[in-house]
Amino acid sequence: MKPIAIKYSLNKSIYLIIFSFMFIVFASILGLVFLLGQFQLNNTFELIALFSVIILLVVLLIYIILKMLKSKGEISFNQNSISIQLEKASFFYKETSMEIPFSNIKNIALDEDYYNRKVISIETNTPSELKLIEPESQDNTEAFDLFWQNLDVAIQGYNKLSLSDNSIIKQESMYNKWWIKALAIVCGILSILAIFAKIYDSAIVPTWRVILLLIYTVPFCILVYKNSKKK
Repeated sequence: MKPIAIKYSLNKSIYLIIFSFMFIVFASILGLVFLLGQFQLNNTFELIALFSVIILLVVLLIYIILKMLKSKGEISFNQNSISIQLEKASFFYKETSMEIPFSNIKNIALDEDYYNRKVISIETNTPSELKLIEPESQDNTEAFDLFWQNLDVAIQGYNKLSLSDNSIIKQESMYNKWWIKALAIVCGILSILAIFAKIYDSAIVPTWRVILLLIYTVPFCILVYKNSKKK
């Protein structure tokens, strides 16, 4: 099939680690500032201004990291393998040309991310990696959907010819992984505890911290639930 333009990234756990690290750093710095009494919030305007700056810095860092972790390229396939060709090598991706035989694919699925963008996740056996493929732009979504439909047909054909269950390519959402579900449960519990603590005694947890926690956890929990319910 004719190659289509994509953005390529490797292992979404990298995103989780980096985002968690940024959250911990911001929370620690801000908490230290408050403990030292260097930041006196005397009115609502100062609180809103501080909260806005934090959100802006977080969004800026996330944007920069995402730009570094995603590489533009092209993807195509035949009846035996998937080919990925990146535009250039980068700090994270030294190889620009990858050939993934169907026999080396453990799981492949079409999922959605936080912004309802389509993402093809490809989990390989050797090496054990999770490759993520998404459209280069929103204008390329239609071609991306057509690519997946044709790839899905090829995968189904390969599975029918497989001689053993071990060689069959699974098609399960990456959100069905146990650690993703466990993380969503932990996030949900933390959010509920924070809300109840705020209701019980408004002085226990600052409002901005509850809001910041919900901004991180609620979209993630909804995303995991929605995708894990898909057949």
